[in-house]
Amino acid sequence: LAAAGGVVGVAFYPDFLTGTKRATIQDVIRHIDHIVGLVGIEHVGIGSDFDGIPYTPDGLSDVSELPCLAEALLQRGYREEDVEKIMGRNFWNLFSRILPRETS
Repeated sequence: LAAAGGVVGVAFYPDFLTGTKRATIQDVIRHIDHIVGLVGIEHVGIGSDFDGIPYTPDGLSDVSELPCLAEALLQRGYREEDVEKIMGRNFWNLFSRILPRETS
């Protein structure tokens, strides 16, 4: 995935994060840490799956709580520019590369 320039969307589905129906923001961050270790910071993004999972991690019940995740990443020691990448810049860069540009 990284070699092809792709981005992993980290899902918030508790079953994927902990193997149970309960998870927290810290579980999401541990998952992000793991994926960053595998593919690098430039290839990790948010793939919350809010529209398709029956339950969410505590503190991440919907998109309005994403700033809590960003703050928790900063507290974990991620640099501001890396949090920006994870929170959307990596997907923006990917889409900018692969989607055709409109010309007038």
